[in-house]
Amino acid sequence: AQRRTSAIQLQVYHRMVSELRENGSGSQFAESLPFSALNVDPDKRLVHPELLAAGMHTIRDAFRAFSESFVPLPPLLAKLEVVYECKGELLSRDLIPQSTVGTEYALRDLTAWWKGERETDAVTASESWKCKFCDFLSECSRTPMSPEERAAALAVQEERRRKEEEEREAAE
Repeated sequence: AQRRTSAIQLQVYHRMVSELRENGSGSQFAESLPFSALNVDPDKRLVHPELLAAGMHTIRDAFRAFSESFVPLPPLLAKLEVVYECKGELLSRDLIPQSTVGTEYALRDLTAWWKGERETDAVTASESWKCKFCDFLSECSRTPMSPEERAAALAVQEERRRKEEEEREAAE
């Protein structure tokens, strides 16, 4: 799951940077995404003297300048490398090939769940650790956990909820 998430993340970054590199402030990303997604008024006036001195009077101006800074970059590599480390020790390396079609498919599939357009995928046995943190474990019929693992995880969840409730009451 970590590798899949890293691959999608890198591919999305590759797509965004490539789009900005090729089109600067005229890119689809620069024109629409940041303002609408973040509910930001692009015409909000800036007050920082350095930004004003650089000719950036609004958030739109600043973002346009930011977007244009990608144009002089060299072409991006077709494969990106992910390095996995733990406490400074190399665990593994993966080369992630850039695939526009694959990235779009993955994003459509992932966002379809958030939009309620598809059912969830069951957690695999190698990902059963995720179930320990799931608020729906007590009702779930798809967990790969053994009955003993499930009971232990539910006990830990209950203890965590009890402590959080005590802390909330103490804070009041």
